[in-house]
Amino acid sequence: MAVILVVDDEAANRALLRAVLAVDGHEVHLSENGDEALAQLAILDVDLMIVDLFMPVVSGTDLIRRIRRDPARGSLPIALYTGTAVDDTMRDFMAVNRITHIVPKPAEPAEILTVVRGALS
Repeated sequence: MAVILVVDDEAANRALLRAVLAVDGHEVHLSENGDEALAQLAILDVDLMIVDLFMPVVSGTDLIRRIRRDPARGSLPIALYTGTAVDDTMRDFMAVNRITHIVPKPAEPAEILTVVRGALS
């Protein structure tokens, strides 16, 4: 189906998303920070990224800003993976960076798949 890059510093979160998305037929790649994700983007043809906002090395917000400035990857669909409340600041960030999907933490597998399918369509 789709090639999905999951970026989260928590191993348990990466494992959960990999398991849920693989059952749905997706090819799933994992990164534990934004710097590692940028390296993977250089070699993978990714259809969707699922990004945690708060990570060491390169945060999710910095990663997303870098991707949006990249002419080759600027239109890549990105879904946030976060437990952060969606307030005005978050809505502004999402609008500026063309993000329309959020996978909430925690989320049930069915909810994860619903968001991912929406982001891919």
